[in-house]
Amino acid sequence: MRVRKTVQVLLRPRWRGVLCLACVGALALSGCRKPAASPAAAAPQAVTQEASSGPLTVRLSLDRQELTLADRVLLTVAAECDEAYDVVLPKFGENLEQFLIRDARTEDPRLVGPGRVQTARVYTLEPLVSGTYPLKPMKVTFGKRGEEAADAHQLETPEVTLTVTSLLPADIAKLEVEDIVGPQDVPRSPLHRLWWGLAAALPLAGLAFWWWRRRRRAQILAPPPPAHELAYAELRALVARDLPRQGLYKEFYQEVSAILRRYIERRFQLHAPERTTEEFLDELGRDATLSQPHKELLKGFLVHCDLVKFAEVVPGPEQIQETFDRCKAFIEQTRADAARAAGGAPP
Repeated sequence: MRVRKTVQVLLRPRWRGVLCLACVGALALSGCRKPAASPAAAAPQAVTQEASSGPLTVRLSLDRQELTLADRVLLTVAAECDEAYDVVLPKFGENLEQFLIRDARTEDPRLVGPGRVQTARVYTLEPLVSGTYPLKPMKVTFGKRGEEAADAHQLETPEVTLTVTSLLPADIAKLEVEDIVGPQDVPRSPLHRLWWGLAAALPLAGLAFWWWRRRRRAQILAPPPPAHELAYAELRALVARDLPRQGLYKEFYQEVSAILRRYIERRFQLHAPERTTEEFLDELGRDATLSQPHKELLKGFLVHCDLVKFAEVVPGPEQIQETFDRCKAFIEQTRADAARAAGGAPP
C-alpha cells in the first residue's frame, strides 16, 4: 500500500517535472564515464656500444635501433680520454652514406671525471629506403699532446645494425578483396517523400559547392612544394634504383646531374636544364645569385659529371659517393630556409 501511494504522489502533475529531471540527470551521469585508458605505446629501444684502447673509450649511441621510413634516428659518437691526449673525431659523415644527414653538431669538450675529457658529435639521420643498415666502424684518432702525428693511434667505433621498416604491411601481397554483396531490399519508410526531396536538392547543393570551390581556388592558390623537397624526393628515387651496382655509371651521372639542374632552375630561376655545361658556367660567372664557394662547388660537380657522361671515364666508389655528397651539400646549403638562417633573404 505504501508503494502504491508513493507512485500515485509521483505521478501528480506537480511532481512529474521533478521526476523527469531526475531521469535525465541519471542518464547524463551514466554517459559521462571515462573510457578505459589505452595502454601506452612502447618507447623506442635505445642502444649503446663502446670500445676502449689505452686511455681512450669510444661510445656509439642510437636513440632507437628499429624505425620506419617516416622516423629519424639520433646518432651520437662520443670519445672519452685523458686530458693529456688530443682526440680527433671521425670525418664528418664518415660511413653514413645510406642516410640523409638532417642535422649535425659537435658538442664542446667537457669533464666527465678526474682528468677525463669527453668530446661528442651528434647526427640526426633520415633513412632513404627500407632494409637493414650496418653502421660501419668510424676511426677516432688520438695521441699525446705535443707528439708527432706519426705517433698517433686509431680506435674504431663498434659496428651497430639499424633496421628500417616500410610503412606498408608485410602481407600486402596476400590481401584479398571480398566480393561485393548483392542488392538488398530496403524497407520503405513513412518519410520516403522527405528523402526524395533531399535527393532532388543534392544536385543543386553540389553545383553550389563546385561554384564556391572554384572561386576559392581562383582566389587562393596553394604554394608549390619547396625546390629542395622535390630534389630530395628525386634523390631518394635515384638511390632506390641502385644504378652503380648494376654498372650503369653513365645513367647514374646523367640522373644526378639532371636532378641538380632542375633544382637550380626551381630555386634560382636559372635555366640550367636547357644549356650545356660551358654555357651555364659562363652565365653563372656573370650572375651574382650564387656565392663564389657555391659556384666552385657546382663547377666541380658538373665538370666531373661530364667526364663520365661524355669522356667515358669509369668512376670508382669514392668518386660516386663524392659526387652524390656534393649534390646533397649544394642543395642543403642553398635551400631557402638555410639562406634565411645565414642572414640573407632567398633570391
